Amino acid sequence: MTIRISKEKHKSRQAFTLVEIIVVLVILAVIAAALTPALIGYLRRANKFKDIEVAEAYRVSMQAVASEYYCIYGSELAGTTDGTQTPNLRWDSNPKVNNTESDRAWGEKILELAGADRDSEPYIMVFGVAEENDKGVSPYQIVYVGYLADQSSPSWFYVNGKWINDYPKNTGDVVKKNNHNYLKLSNGDLVPMHFFVVSNRTNTKNDIWIESAGGKNTLEGHSAGHNGY
Repeated sequence: MTIRISKEKHKSRQAFTLVEIIVVLVILAVIAAALTPALIGYLRRANKFKDIEVAEAYRVSMQAVASEYYCIYGSELAGTTDGTQTPNLRWDSNPKVNNTESDRAWGEKILELAGADRDSEPYIMVFGVAEENDKGVSPYQIVYVGYLADQSSPSWFYVNGKWINDYPKNTGDVVKKNNHNYLKLSNGDLVPMHFFVVSNRTNTKNDIWIESAGGKNTLEGHSAGHNGY
């Protein structure tokens, strides 16, 4: 009889009361609340590095194709909106662009080098090469990239050898002068740029998403300080 009572007392000491369970749950909730911001921040940083890694792979591919075309034609890269000029390094969904198969080939080569195609291309991707200049920058060197992975991602920009989320015109890295865009070097020199379209899934019919203010379908709209980014 004594042994039975001892076991029952032992069992009662093993059980948790409702109050103890509630206390444990409250403690777990407090810990979760404390850790959630750090976890979200970690995930955002991880996504940031992933986006930049992919964008850098595209930049390398774009530079390879730009260098190839420059070597073939022996002049600065040129693009048109009517498909009449060679090399025509312009491709987008603008209905004014008369894209032939050869016109599209350079853009698809860039995607292929980066392990993508038209079905998996970025939402927006453009690049700028230096035009003829006296600042020591080669006329086929890519000096600007605008990259937006998808409609829910932040946009990234490559200027002056670094990737940033701030809109380059807001930082002063890109300057518009006499209706033309220039890269502002670290020493203050301005290098004229020519823009080329690799990917445009916005169906925008003008160049506002390349260089100007706009809504959620623009590079600026996904840059720091705009629309929650």
